[in-house]
Amino acid sequence: MLWLARPLAKDGFAVLTYDKRGVGMSGGVYVGGEDNISATNLDLLANDAAAAMAALRNRFPDVPAGFVGGSQAGWIIPIAATRSPGTKFQALWSGPVCTTSEQLHFQHLAEADAAFWKSHAHEEIADYMKSASYRADDVDPRASLVKLSMPSLWLYGDQDNLVPVDLSIARLQDLIRQGHSNFAYRVIAGYGHNIIGEGNSAPAYLQTVAWIRAIAR
Repeated sequence: MLWLARPLAKDGFAVLTYDKRGVGMSGGVYVGGEDNISATNLDLLANDAAAAMAALRNRFPDVPAGFVGGSQAGWIIPIAATRSPGTKFQALWSGPVCTTSEQLHFQHLAEADAAFWKSHAHEEIADYMKSASYRADDVDPRASLVKLSMPSLWLYGDQDNLVPVDLSIARLQDLIRQGHSNFAYRVIAGYGHNIIGEGNSAPAYLQTVAWIRAIAR
């Protein structure tokens, strides 16, 4: 993710980025398919992220440090944050605040249709999501999020056809009502799942940079 790390560095942030296991220059085995979001694999990837955070904080002990990531990171980062004392923030792009089973349920319906939201109503999808069947190793990010009080930001595109945005926002609203006043979310009109595809000119990137700077101050 150097295409993202470099603009962040130019904007004044110290950034540590790395290849996932079995990808690029990293060793290990990349787990593909639906096993990629199994409880075992997400736990392993969260440990990797926590180790990266420890390395970053060791290098820059006096700098406020946080996690930034997209998509699958919506499950990984909250777990890693619970294992990383002193983490100051988390910022997530298209990060699901729903279980892995619920995300797959929505993805199976919507992924193949780039114009999905032109032919489906939000009420229709809310009803559809009630029929999700749950895996034995289902992962719910709320199990970690309820343990966190750090400033946290989720950004979504309103045309996302991989993550059920409405359900994720409803879950975030519940967490905020339960006392997580540092949690916030924003929806960006006209964008799909990849809301940072334009790099440092994307609204999601610019909003994230401004938000982190405010947190650091």
